[in-house]
Amino acid sequence: MDAGGKEDDMNGIIGISFQEVPGGLKIHVKKGQNKSSPGKLKKRLPYNFKQMSKQIMMAKTSDAARPLVTRIQAKLSWLYRKLRSEEYGDSEIAAAIIHAAAMEKIAKRKVRHLEEEEAAENGTGLGIVPGEEEEIFGKDELEKSLEESEKISEEEMKEMMEKIEELERELAEETMSELQDMISCASGDMSEEEIEELKRKHRNEEDRQLTRADLEYLKALFDRLEQEKKQAASGISSFHGSDSSSFSYVVDCLPEVEMVDMDVGECIDMSV
Repeated sequence: MDAGGKEDDMNGIIGISFQEVPGGLKIHVKKGQNKSSPGKLKKRLPYNFKQMSKQIMMAKTSDAARPLVTRIQAKLSWLYRKLRSEEYGDSEIAAAIIHAAAMEKIAKRKVRHLEEEEAAENGTGLGIVPGEEEEIFGKDELEKSLEESEKISEEEMKEMMEKIEELERELAEETMSELQDMISCASGDMSEEEIEELKRKHRNEEDRQLTRADLEYLKALFDRLEQEKKQAASGISSFHGSDSSSFSYVVDCLPEVEMVDMDVGECIDMSV
């Protein structure tokens, strides 16, 4: 005897059959993963945060640092597009966007720092163009992606845009605070000791900002993993909508049935 049903209507159960056996009733349950479940696992985002920060740290000349800005901007565009997809978790994409935006900011600043140092060493002077680095790449594209995304809450949108705007404010403030250094470099009359001191100041600032961005990204990852852990624990204790590895329930006047999630087509036998 079969009691089949639609998977969406039966919590992922795609077929049930009953067979009388000596001493009881054998129940065969076919159960697949419920693809419509909001708690299903998302793919892991292919985002290597340490590679980005390491490349910025290792750049020794402005010519080496400049292409990094372009690569980070390409990664930002890719992340913005992924906001509209259902492939990855929204909190994971949000954390990656905030980190990549910070990397773009630091990479731009490193290009500027290295140009200042090279100008000071060559005695050629450097044109002062404050404010050209202040806007995060693709901000309009990000806003459009957020508007089109159906899975990111209004609160998450607001939080992400506030973080991007904070990065832009920091860029503007840091540019103004460096005007004196830029003026000194433009004059081309810095001593070797002053140039070395300027380099140390720049590298310390860049390293501090890279470490801060990496730690904030890691914290976001740990928070997400903790949330997933809590959701998984909640799913084990709940029958409806659950994608948990195993659970059981009892209905009055019926035998106790234990059910285990399996690949479609597999079955489990439970004798009562």
